Amino acid sequence: MKTRIAFSSLISLLLYSATSLFFLLPSTSHALVIPGDADLASLVAYAACREEGGTRLKCTGVALVVDPPAPGITSISMTLGYDPGKWTFNDSKSGYLCDFSKNGACPPPTAGVGTSKLEQLMFEAGSPLDGSTSTFTDNGNSVTIDYILQSPISSTSEQNFLMLFFESATPFDLASASATYFSNSAGSDFTQHSFSCSTTTQSGCGSKTPISGLIITVPEPEIASLLALILFVLSRLKRLHS
Repeated sequence: MKTRIAFSSLISLLLYSATSLFFLLPSTSHALVIPGDADLASLVAYAACREEGGTRLKCTGVALVVDPPAPGITSISMTLGYDPGKWTFNDSKSGYLCDFSKNGACPPPTAGVGTSKLEQLMFEAGSPLDGSTSTFTDNGNSVTIDYILQSPISSTSEQNFLMLFFESATPFDLASASATYFSNSAGSDFTQHSFSCSTTTQSGCGSKTPISGLIITVPEPEIASLLALILFVLSRLKRLHS
């Protein structure tokens, strides 16, 4: 009986330690300010990962998917700020989606405020439409997108139009990664400075689910290694006492 109680106590202690370590990650303040009355697009982050060590997924970047709904869109402009100490913009992996693309995928819009698990990137962006003009201008801590269409595009419902790809300075595990989205404050990783568009029928085309900024949260490498060790010990102990 004493052995069983001691084992149960050890399991509880290890689980408590793992949970505490995850939630004791350093917090980051919001350093940037956005206009309170601006129209903004929605943003959703996906992790670009590769398989490493069996089922483990090691991620080396994130892709932000942008969504502006409006009928008769003729041009779109957007500026997104990012933390250059953690992310590097990659224009070769960025591009357009859905009706705004010649050959890109069309993932469904899934934007929402709050914290959610970071999902794996399973699609690719495509080229701009024929006859359109597209420019990505990266100044090292923000990127500006200007997209002028040859013909108006009608988007009567939420539809993604753009994917922006950022390389991570430090690879991370997908299993422990999450994203926190804000509707009216900046994010320490990414902040939407401005978003505007021209249409044939109305002025502006902000999203129904505007996202002003977001934070990508992953455990520090040392904590991630310790968590993995704790989980391994737990699995071994369960086998020994099963």
